[in-house]
Amino acid sequence: MDVETPDGTAVTGLYYLPPNPHGRSTVKVDVIRSVLLVRDQSSSSSSGGGGGVEGTTPWKPLIPFGFYTSFDDYLAKDLSILDDAKQRGFNFVHPVPTFGNMTALDLVLDRMEELGLWLVYDMRWHYKNRTAVTEQVERIRARKNILVWYTADEPDGWGDELDAPRRTAEWIEELDGYHPVSLVLNCNNYYLSEYTRSTDILFTDVYPIGINATYSTVYHTPCTPSFGVCGCDECKGRGVEDVSTRTKTLSDLLRWTGQRKPIWGVPQAFGEQSFWSRQPTGREFTAMTMVYFIHGATGISPWIAPTTAAIMDAATRIAKALPNITPFLAHTAVTKHNPKLELVLSSTRDESTFATHDQIGSTFPTVSEEGPINGVVAAQWDTPNRGSLLIVVNLLDRPLRVSVSPTNDNLKTRRTEMLLSEGVEIQRKEVEMGNELLVDVEAVGSAVIVLT
Repeated sequence: MDVETPDGTAVTGLYYLPPNPHGRSTVKVDVIRSVLLVRDQSSSSSSGGGGGVEGTTPWKPLIPFGFYTSFDDYLAKDLSILDDAKQRGFNFVHPVPTFGNMTALDLVLDRMEELGLWLVYDMRWHYKNRTAVTEQVERIRARKNILVWYTADEPDGWGDELDAPRRTAEWIEELDGYHPVSLVLNCNNYYLSEYTRSTDILFTDVYPIGINATYSTVYHTPCTPSFGVCGCDECKGRGVEDVSTRTKTLSDLLRWTGQRKPIWGVPQAFGEQSFWSRQPTGREFTAMTMVYFIHGATGISPWIAPTTAAIMDAATRIAKALPNITPFLAHTAVTKHNPKLELVLSSTRDESTFATHDQIGSTFPTVSEEGPINGVVAAQWDTPNRGSLLIVVNLLDRPLRVSVSPTNDNLKTRRTEMLLSEGVEIQRKEVEMGNELLVDVEAVGSAVIVLT
C-alpha cells in the first residue's frame, strides 16, 4: 500500500490473518497496551470455536501469571501440581525442559488443557536447530491452550549468535504465525536490539536476592560493570531496588528504540545455590512482582517451581488479586502517572516530607545519616469508569508512612479496597481538596489499592 507524504511516497504492508488451519487457539498481541488478547479455552471447538479466529467469543486481555516449572524431576511425576496451580489462581504453566519422557509430556499437556491452563512451550535447548524446532512446533501448535512459544533462554549471557533468535522467530512465524514468540534476556542492555529483533514478547530476569554484588562467590573474582559474574548483571546489591532500576531501564530502552512489545517480569523464586546465598522472603517476592507491574510488565513468570511455601503463598495472593488488577493494567483508556506522594520516615513522622519525582515509577528520595537513599516506587492507573489503581512498594529495610494526596476525583470518594497488602495499613484523612490516604508500609512492604 502506497501512502503519499509531503516528502514523497511511503510504502507499508497490510496483512490479513486467515483462520488458523492448525488448531483451535489464536493469541494476539495488542502493541498499544502491550498485553495479550485471548479467547476462553472452554468455548473452543474443532471448527475454530472460542480459541480460534472464526469464533464469536470476544477477545479478552490476559495478564499471564505462572511459574517456570521443573519438568523431568517434578511436574512429570505428579499431575496434581497442575491442579494446585489452577486452585491458586495461576493462569499458565511453563514446563522447563528437558522433556525426557514424551508420554509424560503429553499427559501433562492434556491435563493442562482439561484445567484451562495456558501453555508457554519452551525450546531453549533446541531453538537453533531448525529440524528440532519444526518437529516441536508441528507437534504442539494444534493444542487449544498454546499461549506463547519460548525460544532463547538468556542468549546474551550465553553469547549466542546475535541473529539466532531472529532466525528462529521468523521460522516459527512460517510454521505457525498464530502465537507470539518470546525469549528472556539476562544482561543489562547487552545487544538488546539485536537479540530482540522479531521477538514479540521480552522476558527479563533480575535475581538480586542473596548475591554479593562486588565479588563473585563462584569464580572468586571482582565484579565491575565490565568484568565478572555475580549472578545479577550490574546490580548494586540493593535487593528489590535492583529489580526496579533494571526494569525501568529496559522499559525506557524499548521506548527510545521504538520497540513496542510486552515485557514479562521473572521474579526470583529460588536461592541457596551458586551466587545466591538465600531464598527471597514472601514479602520480597511480592515487592519484586509489584515493581515489575509499576514499570510496565504485563506478564509475570517466576523462576522456578518448586519453591518455598512462603513464596508460593505470596504468589497465590497475587494471583487471586490479578482479576481485579487486570482491568486497570489492560484498560483501553487508562492514564498511568506518578501519584502525588509525600514520605516520612516512620521514626520521625513529625519531621520534613520529601517531594516526588515526575517520571512514572521513579523512586522517591528519603534521607538517612549516610546520605541520600531511595525510598518508595509507586504508580497510579486512572480509568474513566473503574476508578484508580494505586501500587506502592517500600524499598527500604524500615517502615515508612506514605501520604497520598488527591490527584483526581477518585481520591475524594468513599470506597477504598485493598487488593493486596504485605505489611500495610491505610487510613483516610479529610483534607481541603478531598480525602488523603495515609499508608503505613513496613520494610519491603507492598500495597495494591483500588479507589472508587
